Amino acid sequence: MRQEITLTVPSSTEFLHVVGAVMSEMAALAGFDDRQRRRIELAVDEACSNVLLCAYQQESEQSYRIGCVKEASELRITITDWGQDYAFPAAGELSLPAKLPDPSSANIGLYLIYQIMDEVTFVSQTQQHVLSMRKLLHPSDARP
Repeated sequence: MRQEITLTVPSSTEFLHVVGAVMSEMAALAGFDDRQRRRIELAVDEACSNVLLCAYQQESEQSYRIGCVKEASELRITITDWGQDYAFPAAGELSLPAKLPDPSSANIGLYLIYQIMDEVTFVSQTQQHVLSMRKLLHPSDARP
């Protein structure tokens, strides 16, 4: 059964835990186990943090939208913002040094998103950016 939720979120880090809680519950409804729920929550947290830092440059007067769709065997999450243009490199364009000197590097967050999610796409149009992430429910990821 298809279920969907859409949130309009103020561009403040104070709301990251709210978004995380909602995404975790949607992952649970989709059948993901606790480990995968936490991983999905981390990927969404990293993606939202990227919006706050890059698109809105920590301006708390803005908002962004998160849509989450639960299908029979997958979870699709879409994050839309209307901030400043920014780059979201493809997985093959990321370069991480062997030794990470700065754990707050944006590339680490992007790397985690690509490692956790099965599919990641980013579309940037005039004053609108859409990040789409998809996580498939594999039998090993399902709740017992």
